[in-house]
Amino acid sequence: MQRMLFVLGLAVLSATLAGAQAQPNQCAECHLAHATAPGRGHVLDWESSAHKRSEIGCERCHGGNPATHHVLRAHFGVTSLRNPASPLNRRNVSVTCGTCHSGPYSAFQKSSHAALLRRSDSRGPTCVTCHGEAAAQLLSPDAVAAECNQCHGPGTRAPRPDRAAEIRQWLERVRDVRAQLAAVRPMIDGVRDVGRQQRLRDAYRQADAPLAQSVVSGHSFVFADSNERLNVARQRTAALYQSIIGVPSR
Repeated sequence: MQRMLFVLGLAVLSATLAGAQAQPNQCAECHLAHATAPGRGHVLDWESSAHKRSEIGCERCHGGNPATHHVLRAHFGVTSLRNPASPLNRRNVSVTCGTCHSGPYSAFQKSSHAALLRRSDSRGPTCVTCHGEAAAQLLSPDAVAAECNQCHGPGTRAPRPDRAAEIRQWLERVRDVRAQLAAVRPMIDGVRDVGRQQRLRDAYRQADAPLAQSVVSGHSFVFADSNERLNVARQRTAALYQSIIGVPSR
């Protein structure tokens, strides 16, 4: 009898978990299926984004109920972006992004850009300016520099021509170190000696950590600390390469 109850309990638990895991996100399906539905381009951006790959659904930022096709129930709690209370109003969007991206958000809050937003100054860029609304894109150094020049280029409202060059140079260096670490990872995976492979993986993490810290710090748009951390990452990456190349794999 006890065994039967145990088996029955497992069956009920399995069914409950399966039901919880099977909750569909109907938002994208509905907006893509109906030609007159707003925001189809927005949904397409989300479809190919890191947000979708991480199972971050529309409701996490917009609100609403992703488990229903009923129009009123699906959109309950969704507010216009023009509403000052909307989590995606330009004054609030960095806070919304910061619920997941706490490091970049904390750094951004120290920036003069965030100060403009707190004053409701329309000139202040937001996370959306560089990363897109749903695409979670990583702009190229040239694209970021072009964005900077919208406000800081010659003849603009806040001319600082050095800013675009400074940010472009930092991002180019970030991309170089990222590419080097991406190239070295399969080399480490190919090392057969377990002890040596573990030491190399530890060295990889030691190189990757200051790179991640540099990227986070860069969201303050003051680059002295970011460049210092990036220099550490470059030095550790170079030492890691030397460790791999200098000793043959076994």
